[in-house]
Amino acid sequence: MARENSFTIVEYDCLGDLAFDGRPRQTLRGLDSGDTVLYLNSFSKSLVPGLRLGYLLVPGRFEKRLILAKFNADIASPALLQEMLALYLQRGLYAVLLERLVTQYASKRVCMAQAILASRHLSLPYPEQAGGVFFWVQIPDAVDAVLLWKRLRLQGVKLMPGTVFSLTGGAQHFLRLSYVGCPLELIPEGSTIAMGGCMSAGEIGLISALEAGNYHYIDRSKMDARAGLMAAYDADIFLSSANAITSDGVMVNIDGNSNRVSCIAQGPRKVIFIVGMNKVCADLDSAMKRARNVAAPINAQRFDIKTPCKETGKCFDCKSPDTICCQFLITRYSRHTDRIHVILVNDTIGY
Repeated sequence: MARENSFTIVEYDCLGDLAFDGRPRQTLRGLDSGDTVLYLNSFSKSLVPGLRLGYLLVPGRFEKRLILAKFNADIASPALLQEMLALYLQRGLYAVLLERLVTQYASKRVCMAQAILASRHLSLPYPEQAGGVFFWVQIPDAVDAVLLWKRLRLQGVKLMPGTVFSLTGGAQHFLRLSYVGCPLELIPEGSTIAMGGCMSAGEIGLISALEAGNYHYIDRSKMDARAGLMAAYDADIFLSSANAITSDGVMVNIDGNSNRVSCIAQGPRKVIFIVGMNKVCADLDSAMKRARNVAAPINAQRFDIKTPCKETGKCFDCKSPDTICCQFLITRYSRHTDRIHVILVNDTIGY
C-alpha cells in the first residue's frame, strides 16, 4: 500500500524487545523490500530511561536530511555513552538483561491484568499483546480520565489519560497504565513465599503472578499442617492482609490456629501486608470492632464453622469450640528495619 500510494511508514519499535511469548518478532521493516519503511528503535524503555540513545534504519533518500536534522538538534549524541553502549552490546550483557526483564515484566503483567479484571470499575476492552510495559484500560463513562489523572497525581499514582494520545482529544474514558511498577519489586526472584490466608493477594492477581514467575510458592493446602507451618516460618516472604488497620498504621489481626499471627510476629524474613481501603479505621477501638464484627463473621461463614457470629453477623465474644477468635495480634511497630511493608490498595478487597 505504501509503495502504491507513495508514502513512507514510520515504525517506532521501542518496546519490541520486550516480548513475553518467545516467538520471533516480525517488523514492518523486515517485510519491506522497497525502501518504504523508516524504522526507529530506542534503548530508553529496555535499558536506561536517561540514556536517550537509539538508532534508525532508513531508506537512502532520507539519509542526508536526517543527518542534518540530528546535527541541527544537538550536533551528536555523547560519544562516551555510545562507546559504553557498544561495549555493553558486544559483551552480550544486553541480551542477559532482556531475558531477566521479560521474566519480571511478564509476572507483573499477570498481576496487574488480574487486578484490573477483578475491579468493579476498570476493564480491558482490547486483546492485549504479550509484551511491552502498558495496558490500555477503559474507565466508566461518568469518569473523565484527565480529571482522574489530576486527582491521582497528587496522591503519587502514575498514569496517563487517553486524551494525550489522541489528535482529536478523544479517548477521554481510557487510561494508559504501566505494570512495570507492580509491587513485585518487594519480592526478589527466587524467593520462597508463604501466605496466611490472604484473600486480598488473590484478588489483585499477585498469587497468579507468583505461581507464573520465578518464585517458590509454598502452598500449605497441599502439605501436612505442621510441615506447612514450619516451611512458612522459614520463608523469605510472608504475604498477609489485616483484619483492620488504623489511620496511623496500627494493624489488628485475629486468628484461630495462630499460624498467621505467629508468622507476622516472628519467623519469615519479610512480611508484606496487602490491605484494601475498606479496612482503614479511625482508631484502635474501631479497628478491633471491625475485626470482630466484620472480618470474623465473614470468615466464619467462609469456613462454615459453628459460631454465633456465623448466623448473626455479630460478635458474641463466644468461646465456642469452633471459634476463630483465639489470638489477637496488634502490630504497632517493628524494630527490625525493612521487615514489615504495607501496601494500601485504593479499592474494596478482602474481608
